[in-house]
Amino acid sequence: RTKFITFFPRYQILNLLEEDLFVAQDGCLSRETFLPSQSSIHFHWENSSLPPKIRFCVASNRNVNNGKHYSKDLWTNGCIQLDKVGITSMRLPTVGGKTSAPMVVQAEVRLATKKQNSAVVIVIW
Repeated sequence: RTKFITFFPRYQILNLLEEDLFVAQDGCLSRETFLPSQSSIHFHWENSSLPPKIRFCVASNRNVNNGKHYSKDLWTNGCIQLDKVGITSMRLPTVGGKTSAPMVVQAEVRLATKKQNSAVVIVIW
């Protein structure tokens, strides 16, 4: 008798914005993950002792700040709580990107479907 076991990552982040983003665990902003526009990635924790919260930064901010995109001024003014299903709105500072005005972005945390190959999906639009 044979059993198949499939392992899925817990979190998948989907970027529906026109801007590329960096995603990082709150408290570990210098250990970001690149998230291209109109794509998705699987996300893993850097530090398991910190709460399950993430923040975003527009990727074009990196060039403006001498490559130091982990400055707290360039990250969202709020966090996404990944262990709570729902929609969060937050301000996303932009400098030198397609728009120079801060954007208001929405992020929805929801349970994934079988086709999404993860347990939880975070959609950013």
